[in-house]
Amino acid sequence: MKNLIALAAVALPSVLCAQGARAPAQKVVVARSSSIIESRGLRFKDLNKNGVVDPYEDWRLTPAARARDLVRRMTLEEKAGTMMHGTARTGGALGVAGVGAHYDLDAVGKLVRNVGVTSFITRLGGDAASLAEENNKLQEISEATRLGIPLTISTDPRIHFQYVIGASVQSGRFSQWPETLGFAAIRDASLSGRHRKKRTQLDRCPAGDHRLAPPSQRAAARLFCCCIRVREE
Repeated sequence: MKNLIALAAVALPSVLCAQGARAPAQKVVVARSSSIIESRGLRFKDLNKNGVVDPYEDWRLTPAARARDLVRRMTLEEKAGTMMHGTARTGGALGVAGVGAHYDLDAVGKLVRNVGVTSFITRLGGDAASLAEENNKLQEISEATRLGIPLTISTDPRIHFQYVIGASVQSGRFSQWPETLGFAAIRDASLSGRHRKKRTQLDRCPAGDHRLAPPSQRAAARLFCCCIRVREE
């Protein structure tokens, strides 16, 4: 009888904890070149094609934990490639600069597969749907590599009135706004901050994971704003 009571005392908290624990919500997982692994009712990408959910493939873990596991699996060449930030080339006369409507998948594929580049800047033109479709083609190439590391895709500003090859992208269907010095002349840091957040969302959705906006540009805007105040005073 005492043994039964002791067993119940140990088992009951375990049962309560199991009942109180919440299963993690399934993330959206879409495979293009790799396969899907199902484990305990959850879906994961098998990026390295070994049939096992490795830590860097486990979306339940923190980004830091996944990154540490991934780095341990990378060769020296793959690490060097990850430190590079290339241009996603397109076809045509300005293909080297990445200007056009469609990626040169063969050229970009060589950089991904042979050099290990995992970060690109896109200067592709078009609407949001076509940009997303073209970027997915690049992700499919990267997903087929040894570790299936997703590409990081950046973009130059797409909302400027001025268009300079290598510094900005034609706005197309994106809304247009003043550039750095224009917002500095407004002399409203709060308004500029709200615009920055909206602009980041606009660029992030179809065009890429992040936007190239050097801190020196923002510093120049603040300096210009301060000079206006000094002259007025």
